[in-house]
Amino acid sequence: MSSIIFTRKKIELQQTISLTPSIGLVIPFYPLMNNDQKIDNILAYTIEEIQQQLDSSNCPEPFKTEAVQKIKALFDQLNFHSERKAVAIIMTPHESKTIYLSFSAKPVIVVKDHISIFELIEPFEESPDFYYLILEKRN
Repeated sequence: MSSIIFTRKKIELQQTISLTPSIGLVIPFYPLMNNDQKIDNILAYTIEEIQQQLDSSNCPEPFKTEAVQKIKALFDQLNFHSERKAVAIIMTPHESKTIYLSFSAKPVIVVKDHISIFELIEPFEESPDFYYLILEKRN
């Protein structure tokens, strides 16, 4: 492969990555208090909502398909024995995180460049059991 083709492919990939946003979502998730059918319905509805938001965004089509596949894979890995009340998922172009929340949260789906867990869980339905602490490294 010539260096010109390689460079062109690299630039196309960088442009695609820069166009791909992050996806954040919060799902009320209390498997011990819901039956399997209800949880399946919640997850299926969430996938539909994510697909609609991606369709209305200007993301490249391959990203939309890949994002939905990744989120379905994350759903398959959820801990259904959790006693937590909600689950937050943040998926960036580079990594994915699943956070189980010990407090009830409203369902949220956000598609944008950068996502913080705190913007996903506001407004709180109840006070969370943690404080926000920022540690900053200085020279």
